Amino acid sequence: MSEVDATYKEAVEIVLRTMVKAEKIKPTQYARRLVLKEVKPSREARSISAGMLYTIMQKRGLLDEIVTDVLELADDVADLDRWVRNACRIAANEVVFEGKDPEEVAEVLHDLVRELDNPGAAAIVKAFTLDLEDYELPEPEDELDELKWKYYHPRWLIERWFEMLGDEEEVLQLLEANNTEPPLCIRVNTLKIEPKELAEHLERKYEVTVKPGRFLEEILRIPEGLPIAVMDEWDEGLFVVQDEAAALASAVLNPKPGEVVVDLCAAPGGKTTHMAQLMGCEGKIIAIDIDETRMDRLVEIAGKLGVLDCIETHLMDGREAPEELGEGFADAVLVDPPCSADGTIRKNPERRWRITKDEVERLPKFQLELLEAGARLVKPGGRIVYSTCSMFPEENEEVVRKFLERNPDFELIDVQVGDPGFDMPEACRLFPHRHDTCGFFIAMMGRKGWGEARADSEA
Repeated sequence: MSEVDATYKEAVEIVLRTMVKAEKIKPTQYARRLVLKEVKPSREARSISAGMLYTIMQKRGLLDEIVTDVLELADDVADLDRWVRNACRIAANEVVFEGKDPEEVAEVLHDLVRELDNPGAAAIVKAFTLDLEDYELPEPEDELDELKWKYYHPRWLIERWFEMLGDEEEVLQLLEANNTEPPLCIRVNTLKIEPKELAEHLERKYEVTVKPGRFLEEILRIPEGLPIAVMDEWDEGLFVVQDEAAALASAVLNPKPGEVVVDLCAAPGGKTTHMAQLMGCEGKIIAIDIDETRMDRLVEIAGKLGVLDCIETHLMDGREAPEELGEGFADAVLVDPPCSADGTIRKNPERRWRITKDEVERLPKFQLELLEAGARLVKPGGRIVYSTCSMFPEENEEVVRKFLERNPDFELIDVQVGDPGFDMPEACRLFPHRHDTCGFFIAMMGRKGWGEARADSEA
């Protein structure tokens, strides 16, 4: 095999290992970092694999349709062996969409699956890949179907965004933005280093372009990305990876040194550690989450950043916090609940194929329960931020409206960043195609006495 072929095989191995690992470890980019530590690839293979993985995740639902069609499956693709399933997805992308030689792709995938899994699975993958040579994509049934195949999004989601945004040109801009790789956003740990100093250091050492954040000075944007898994700067806690929109939620809450703050859905710790940083690690942050694995990551990250001393962790359902911890004691509470996460499609491209209508209908009840539990922790004069990485109104404005109807002792506080919410000008919305961030929603509410408390703190 030539040197070019060897690099290609190395890249495909990274992608295949990552896809298999990502079925158990989320998000996919975290799974990829773990794989990179295992295989220690060449810089060229690392680069090729990054682009390949991104485009495969974009098209995953379409690739599954191709796999089902070619293999004439009666059942779901999910019923296939995990190595076969993911190798076939790679094959369909490389041959059907990228125009690669089926025989070359078949050889590479056959050898990899045989090495990583078993000969029987390898034979299935090889036969499937060779059968792709004569495969033709289906003719679109209508305009939505045409957009599905052109922009790699499920048709129900495209239709839903048409209803939400009401403008065809803007929906197309959103679809295009979702298919553009975002810059790597990192949040500088200003307790250890200044953003300008770290930016200059990264440019010199890694030969990358570093740009400032659009909204926050502690955010740096790096179009080329960085080899996070092997960086001393990461191990030393000089930064964490965090989208600027997500960092804005903590910035809007604006925790002060000495305050008691609750992060009700804290893991894996991006917002928790940001708040600790904003507080100068003075005061207390009570970090609550039900996921033990993600909470372990929070502790690990907080340790790297040097902010663990001001964080108190509780492994529990956030809805139980008032009964377990008491009520009316927190100066500020952040509620960033599980959501459909359609706003993260740009950086987690496979997410578009995992969102379901049922999920969007089911989650708001849970989100409202978490928000109301968080509100019970807020003391008079305190404040609460509700944020999601969803763009659906039913997970955002509608949840906040129901909360305010049921909790008249809270009022909206104007969030002066991004675009206003839908029929809720005090709230904030960010969009991939408008702000070059994740899609995000932020609303802040103060408990009665908030205005007086603010005046006292500013006096």
